[in-house]
Amino acid sequence: MKVAELLLIQKQLDDRIESKHPLKPGEDRRVKRQLALFVELGELANEVRVFKYWSHDQKPRMQAFSAMWGSKCKNPTLEESADVMHFLLLIANDLKIKDAGLSVLRKMSLEEQFLELFDHARTIYHPENWHWTWRLFLGLIDMLGFKWAQLCEAYIAKNNENIRRLETGY
Repeated sequence: MKVAELLLIQKQLDDRIESKHPLKPGEDRRVKRQLALFVELGELANEVRVFKYWSHDQKPRMQAFSAMWGSKCKNPTLEESADVMHFLLLIANDLKIKDAGLSVLRKMSLEEQFLELFDHARTIYHPENWHWTWRLFLGLIDMLGFKWAQLCEAYIAKNNENIRRLETGY
């Protein structure tokens, strides 16, 4: 799937959100979106776990189990990656970015990758910094062993869930 297609899908979701939750007078959605990106990056870091030096369990959460069904049911790290992708695409649409490449930018470790992501996300509303953040995000995805197709599939699944939530009054 091409980034331009994902940007269009994200725009359609954002338009639905805007119709259900109109902008309030004086509200700065850019600040809220940027903060949401930080929160989602933090949630992703929490699933990846590599910074938790105090724990013996430092492997990324690639599987979660359903107590009800007693089986594997999801990949929390991939799901959180899709959440991050939603906000990166949303901000790209804010910036009128029409497409983006798939070249990755990787640091030496996952910890450094996250720190660079947070650093660039701080100034993400500058188009050049959005592109750097995007490449760092793709580098993180690569470091975690995910393929572009897996990320796109998780993004579409989460997008569908977000639409369902909107329709049910979330």
